[in-house]
Formats: sequence, structure tokens, C-alpha cells
Amino acid sequence: MYAFYDKVESLNTYSDQELAPYVPYYYQASVQLGSPEAYDGYLRDLLRYPGTDVPQTFVPKSVPLPHFDYLAMPDIDFWVRSQGTRMLFIYGENDPWGAEPFELGFGTRDSCRYFVPGGNHGSKIAHLPADQAAAATATVRRWDGLPAAPQASAQALAPQGFPGFDADLLTTDRPRL
Repeated sequence: MYAFYDKVESLNTYSDQELAPYVPYYYQASVQLGSPEAYDGYLRDLLRYPGTDVPQTFVPKSVPLPHFDYLAMPDIDFWVRSQGTRMLFIYGENDPWGAEPFELGFGTRDSCRYFVPGGNHGSKIAHLPADQAAAATATVRRWDGLPAAPQASAQALAPQGFPGFDADLLTTDRPRL
């Protein structure tokens, strides 16, 4: 049972050291983004700390939290649909945070959206089916002014164990588009 739990959600996830990099996210989730609701009412009599699976729990008490801004995400959603340009969204099919993914709309330009089959919150381009991963990578490379496929010399710089590594994406001396 522990092996299953550790595979789904490691206990280390909730250590101070693992949570520290995510405090800005939990802050934003507390005041703008919101978060999935834990439907744990049927477990209330078994929980030691019921009602604490909320973003505010993971923000240090020394950080003041303003009231939740219910207009922030609808405003951003409208901007993505009407003005978003060069946006790439990667969602995991099984990610509860992706329950309401951004939609590309009437004014969205040169943007794309993908769903990783069976993916969760950590889904990324590398987890997409090969054809979609290639298309997403080619899009990012085009946005960065690079050729569709990595140069042979860049692939030769790939760290051992990273055959698909695009070393030329790390170059910082190119003019930005």
C-alpha cells in the first residue's frame, strides 16, 4: 500500500524543503487561481486536520493574504482567447488542475494546446506522443528563431542519457524575435 501511495504522491512532497519553491504558486492559488477542492467530507471523522488541504495552508503565516480576487482568472482567460500570442499549453489528461484548461479563442495567434494521455500535473512536451512532441518542439524552436530540427553539433553536446536534448536552445547570444 505504501508503494502505491509513494508512486501517486510521495510523503516528501509535503516537507518544508520540497514545498519552499512552490510558496509563490500557493500564494497565487490563494489569492487568484483557486485550486481543486478536496472532497473529503466522508473522511472527516478520520482526519486529524480536516479542511487544511487548501493553498493557504502552504503559505507561511508571516505572508499576508489579501482577499481572493474572483476577477483575475476570467480576465486572463479573456486575454488568452482574444490576444494571446505564441502560447503553448501542455495539460495532463488526469490533472485535476487542468479541469478548466485555457481555450484558444478568436484572437489567439500562433498558439497551441496539447493533452498528455494519462498525464498528470507534471506533464511536459517530452511526455506527449512522438508526433505531438515533435510538433510542439518545432513550434518552440521556430519561436526562438531556430531551425525545425536541432543542428548535429548541438545534438553532439547532449548530456549522456539525454538523446533528445536540444543544446542549441540553451544558446543566449541569438537575437530575440
